[in-house]
Amino acid sequence: MATASASAAQSNVRAAGRPQHKRDDIIRCAKLALASGSIDDMTVADIVARSGIAQGTFYYHFPTKADLLSALIGEVHREILALTRGAAGAGLDLAASIAMLMSAGSRIFGENRHVFKAVQAEALLRGNNEQAEERDGEILNIYIAIIEREQRAGRVAADLDPAMIAHCIHALLLRYAGFEHESHDDVARHQLADHIIRAVRGFMTEGSKR
Repeated sequence: MATASASAAQSNVRAAGRPQHKRDDIIRCAKLALASGSIDDMTVADIVARSGIAQGTFYYHFPTKADLLSALIGEVHREILALTRGAAGAGLDLAASIAMLMSAGSRIFGENRHVFKAVQAEALLRGNNEQAEERDGEILNIYIAIIEREQRAGRVAADLDPAMIAHCIHALLLRYAGFEHESHDDVARHQLADHIIRAVRGFMTEGSKR
């Protein structure tokens, strides 16, 4: 996994020295390729043909398929991170913030359904351990900031550990995300969303639940 991490880091360094639009074109065309077939069907030749770039340019940015998949997940993570920061800045209570994340997150996971399936197939859904921990840490820190703000406002019980609540919420949202890209059952999805909101409200003080 250390080799994969080093390869991904080298890919990022390479990307920094080349026009960003070429790297973006590769990622966009990789998503199109995944939407029309499985990860096994996706080839460099297909992506090169779709994007109109030279094969050497592809390998300059992404030496391996694992590097490309890591970049795809990285793109999704940045969207989720921006969404989470937006929820934190909206000034909503904890339950409303999580409802906002699930609602907008449904769009992100829907748009990237094929990416998640591909990465799952390669056993890379969580990336390597180091990357996964870094990504989780960024999200968790935002959750903690929301929870601490809500504790100061008296809307979340002050005797609860913000980190503990953040980890619980994160686990629930990961479950929702997994369900979102694996199932088309709208009724079951809404039931799971209601269950998550009820669980989140359990952390809130009685007066703030009205």
